[in-house]
Amino acid sequence: MMQTEEQRLQEFVEQVRRAIGPKLEELSQRQADLLDASLTKLFNLNRPVTDAELRGRLDLVTNFVSPTGHEEVQKVYWDLRLNNSETKASQKTKSSN
Repeated sequence: MMQTEEQRLQEFVEQVRRAIGPKLEELSQRQADLLDASLTKLFNLNRPVTDAELRGRLDLVTNFVSPTGHEEVQKVYWDLRLNNSETKASQKTKSSN
């Protein structure tokens, strides 16, 4: 019996929950978005997926593509850069007056 796309998706979602569900709560928003895109591509291959593949995708995102430490460094960098830009703009305004 052929599965409908909806049934296949439901089974995939359940497999994701079983295989990596508890770890999903620990993801940053960026990591969650990247993992979602990766899992969507995996689902769209229209073939059976193993739990090891799901864990591998999670590992790739959290350890190589967008590790939490890297995200924290980026946030600090951009905060400093934005604050520096605002300070320079403020100084220009003061010197213009």
